Amino acid sequence: MDRGFKQILWMTWTLRNRALFLNYTIRRGITKSTLQNYWNSTKEIYRSVKLEPIKRIILESHALSSVNTTDILDCISNQCSDMDLKDILDILRILVKIVNEDEKQFNLRNHKGFKILCEKLQKQIRIMNVSDAVEVIKLLNFLEVPASTMLMQSLLQIIRNSVNELDIHQIHLLLSILKKMERTELSSALLIALPVLIPNILSTKLDYLDLKELSLALFYIKYIGKKDLTNKIYKSIESLLTNDSRNVSVSTLKYMFISLCTLSNKKQFINEHFKTMEIICQALFQKINRMTPLDILECITEISKNVIEGKMTSYTYNTTFINELLNVAISKNMDFITCFNIAKCLNNMSYIYLPFIEFMINKHVKEDVMKQVRSNNIKTILHTLSNAEYQSVPWFVLENKFLNETFVKQCTLQILIKYAVDLAALNRYYPKMLSTIFTKINKKVLILFTDLDLKRLLLLYQSVKTLYPDYLGPWFDKDEFYMYCISNQRPSNELRKTLERAMGGPQYVLSYLKTKIGHNINHAIIMRKGGFPIAFNTNNSNILAKYTHYVEELQCTSESFVILIIEFPYIAYSINTQKLLGVRNLQIKSIEKWTGYRCVPINIKIWSDLPSHEKVTCIMQKIKDKYPEIMET
Repeated sequence: MDRGFKQILWMTWTLRNRALFLNYTIRRGITKSTLQNYWNSTKEIYRSVKLEPIKRIILESHALSSVNTTDILDCISNQCSDMDLKDILDILRILVKIVNEDEKQFNLRNHKGFKILCEKLQKQIRIMNVSDAVEVIKLLNFLEVPASTMLMQSLLQIIRNSVNELDIHQIHLLLSILKKMERTELSSALLIALPVLIPNILSTKLDYLDLKELSLALFYIKYIGKKDLTNKIYKSIESLLTNDSRNVSVSTLKYMFISLCTLSNKKQFINEHFKTMEIICQALFQKINRMTPLDILECITEISKNVIEGKMTSYTYNTTFINELLNVAISKNMDFITCFNIAKCLNNMSYIYLPFIEFMINKHVKEDVMKQVRSNNIKTILHTLSNAEYQSVPWFVLENKFLNETFVKQCTLQILIKYAVDLAALNRYYPKMLSTIFTKINKKVLILFTDLDLKRLLLLYQSVKTLYPDYLGPWFDKDEFYMYCISNQRPSNELRKTLERAMGGPQYVLSYLKTKIGHNINHAIIMRKGGFPIAFNTNNSNILAKYTHYVEELQCTSESFVILIIEFPYIAYSINTQKLLGVRNLQIKSIEKWTGYRCVPINIKIWSDLPSHEKVTCIMQKIKDKYPEIMET
C-alpha cells in the first residue's frame, strides 16, 4: 500500500513538471514570435504555429499563399470571442504590413470584421497601459481611422492621463501622428502639452550613451532653455561619434544631421555647436555609400531649405558633401520620382551639377517615363536644363510632351510662360506655344498676374523680339502690358559712386537707363581705346532732364565703346559655380542684341563684400574681360 502510494506520488510530480516545462516552452515561443513580428515577413508571421487565434483565422482565410485583408476580416467574427489585447494587436500589425507592402490605402474600415476588432479594442481600454495606447494609436492611424471616433478619443484620453509615463520615443511618435491627424479638442491639447514635457524628460530619462535617444533629443533641443543641458547633449554626441562612429547606423546619423538643420532658433546654436555638425557630417560621409536615394533626398531637402531661408548656409552647405550625395544617388540608380524631387531641391537653391543632369536626361527623359510625368515635373526638368544652359537633350521626347495639345490645355498660362522662358534660355522657340501665350494676354489676365509672372512675360517678349526674329505670330497689346509692368529697379548707390571714382567723376556715369522694349540697365559708361573714359554730353538738356534715359538715345563715335552695367542679386547666380543662371543670361543676351552694346554683369552681394581697395579693381577687370580691345593702345 505504502509502495503504491509512493509510485502514484512520483508519477504526479513527473507529469506536473513536464506540464510546467511544456507551458514554459510554448509561452517562450509565443513571446519570441511576437517580438519578431516587426522583423519577419508577412508570410513568416502567418506560418507561426504559436499565434492563437490568428493561426486559425489565417488558415480559414486561405491566406498562406495569397495575402488578402478581406479574407482575414471575414474570419474575425468566428474567432473574436477568444481574442485578448495581444491577439488584436497582432492582427492589426498584420493588416498594417499587408497595406504597407501593397502600397495601397486601407478601405475596409466599414467591414464587419474590422468593426468587431475596434469594438473589442474599446472593451480593452481599461486594461491598457500607456505603451499599449501608443501602439494602438500608431496602428489605427496607419489604417486611417479618424481621430474623432470614440475609440481614438478613448486612446488619446489614456495618453492624456498618463503623459508623465511617456519616454522621448513615444512623445516623438505621438507628435508625428498628431500633426497629421484630424484635429479634435483632445488632439490639439496634446499637441500643445507634449512639447512642454520634453525638457523634464530630457533632464530625467535621457540615456546619454544611446545615440538614438540623443538624436531625438537633438531634434527637440529647441524646447530646452537650460544651456548646461544642451551642452551636455552636444558633448555626448561628439564624444560617442569621435570614439566609435563605425557602429552607428546611417539612419541615426542622417536623423541627427536633419535635426540640426531644422532647429528653429538657429543663431543660438550655430557658433557654439558648429563642431557637432562637422563631426556628424564626417561620420555620415564615411558611410555615405550606405545611404539610400530617399536618405539623400531628405538631406538635400533640408540643405535646400536652409539655403532658401538664408540661414546657416555655412553651417549645413558644403559643395563636396552635396556632390558626393548626388554621386551616390546616381550610383544607386534612383527612380524618376526621387530624381525629380532632388532636381527640384537643387533648382530651389540654384545648384548645378552636370553629372546629375546627365543622369536625369539619359535615364529618365524617355518616352515611357514622360508619359507618366505631370506638368510640375516637366517644369522641373526644363528649369534644371535652363539653369545650366544644358542642351544635349533628346528634344523630340520632351517636345512630344509639352507640345501635346491635351497637355497644354492642362497647364495654366503662368506655367506655359515659365516653360517658354526656360526654353528661350536654351535657345528653343516654339511658334505655336508663343502664339498660345500671347493671344491669351489681356487686361483681365494681367490683373491676376503676380510681379514674377509679369517679369517673366516681359523677358519672354524681349527675347522673342530680339533673339527670334522668325516669329510671325500675334503679339499682345504692349501699351496695356506696360501699364502693369512697373519697373522697380534700385541701383546701388555704392556701385555708382565707385564707378564715378574709377572713371574720374559723375559726368562719366549715367544711371537708371531703359530700352524702348523695357530692358532695365543700372549704369552706363563710355570708354575709348587705352581705357580712357568719355564724359556724357552734359550740355544736352534733354538727356539731363529725364529721370530715365533710353539707351537708344545715347550718342557716341565709332571709336568709343558703350558699356552697360547690370546689377544682379546673389540668387541670379549658381550657388556652387557662381555663373549666371540661364534665364538671367538670357536677359544679357537680349539687351546686347537689341542695343548692340556689351553688358557687364555684377554680382552685387559678392562685390559689396569686397574690401574697398578691391572694388574698383574688380569692376575694371570685368570691363577688361568683356571688352579686351579697350585696353589696346
